[in-house]
Amino acid sequence: MRIILLASLITLATQLGAGQLTTTVSALLSDAQVKLEKQKFTGRIDGVSLSTKYMLSPDWNLRYEHVSGNGKLNGTTSDFNFNQNLVYAYREFAEDSFFLLNWKLGYKVGAGFYQKTSKFRTERYNETQFPVLLGAEITNTSGVKLSLSGLGQLDNLKNNRSGSLSLTAPIMNNLDAIGKYTNHSSKVNGLQHCGSDYFIGISVQF
Repeated sequence: MRIILLASLITLATQLGAGQLTTTVSALLSDAQVKLEKQKFTGRIDGVSLSTKYMLSPDWNLRYEHVSGNGKLNGTTSDFNFNQNLVYAYREFAEDSFFLLNWKLGYKVGAGFYQKTSKFRTERYNETQFPVLLGAEITNTSGVKLSLSGLGQLDNLKNNRSGSLSLTAPIMNNLDAIGKYTNHSSKVNGLQHCGSDYFIGISVQF
């Protein structure tokens, strides 16, 4: 699925030729907690994140994000692994900041489709939802960005939600370094996966 979506975005950008395409690759380290019925397991999970953003217009963007991870949890010999995919469109609103000189303040609002597959012991757990995205971002004249965002399905925020804080700094033309922290929780049937995720990666604009 992720290969098809990524290829579709690249093809769209090539054909239209007007929008900006941004691809980000990051390494993931997660302090994870998995609850199954009355049992709780904790441990470290390693993984990778891949995201692609295509600018549809000056105000509208289409974004695809994939995150996958795998690791052993304390108290069990079984691995826990997951794959999640998110596709969403969002609109950005920008304005000059009145409280910080040389910074611009922006907001974004969007909605999309989310799918996650988790495997623990011999069972697979699948979930889908239609989350809403809310975010805010400040950018200075040198291109440094600080972003805050939240994601979740409005009628199921108790069980499925995430919040992220990210910092982006330019390295050279069209190449940025990115650090991101995400706190998340998802529950399907009797399995709940939550934790704190740390991402470090690079972003390239085409």
